[in-house]
Amino acid sequence: MDLFTSTGYPLLQGLDCIKDSINNAIAEKAIDIAKEGVIKGESLAENLEKIDYFGPIFLQMISIRE
Repeated sequence: MDLFTSTGYPLLQGLDCIKDSINNAIAEKAIDIAKEGVIKGESLAENLEKIDYFGPIFLQMISIRE
């Protein structure tokens, strides 16, 4: 994800790109839910954590980069 943000690539477009590149319905739904939260001004990491799909290390890395 840092690749997207460090190049100035918009987060929401980055989430769409990631979603389009994976082949996992659960992860795609998780990204959709997280994206909705980001649009509302909420934290990406907190929204991903609510879904209880991604591991704690991944969530911590996302949280640190936010």
